[in-house]
Amino acid sequence: MMAYVSLDPDALQTLIDGLKGYATTAITNRDDAVNVNTYEDSPTSLTDFSDIVGLHCASLEDEAADLQNRLDAARAANEIGLTTTGADGRTIAYVIPEGMEDTAENATASNNVDTVNQAGRMPLRSPTMRRAVATLTIGMLFWPECRPVRTIRPTPMPYWPISTRDVFSTCP
Repeated sequence: MMAYVSLDPDALQTLIDGLKGYATTAITNRDDAVNVNTYEDSPTSLTDFSDIVGLHCASLEDEAADLQNRLDAARAANEIGLTTTGADGRTIAYVIPEGMEDTAENATASNNVDTVNQAGRMPLRSPTMRRAVATLTIGMLFWPECRPVRTIRPTPMPYWPISTRDVFSTCP
């Protein structure tokens, strides 16, 4: 059993960009205030102010990075066929296997983000290739103790013959 976490990628990207933009603007404004204070021979101490703004901006940037990792996981899961686009044609999802907490790290690991990134986000146009990658991905989710026998790279063939026994050395 897996949990599917759906999201609107455009709206989430807008939120991520907004968080990053707000943090950048706040840091710029803080630096401007500190510079003016220094120029005026420091009539007041802005050390605490500067530290607090810096911590809060770092927190915003961390949250934006966490959301970006989840968005990347959903895009990866959608690209390899592990999940599909929602009925509305906009939403995509990532999966979290049963027993795992819904964190950005687990979303990244469970949805093969690194594999998709290494492939250069190559679209999987062949239905056979999409099925093969989805089978491989699902096998790795359900049987994490399985170890790859060899790395399989897509070739410009009209089909991609693959079975789990070609890929995994030990599986239940």
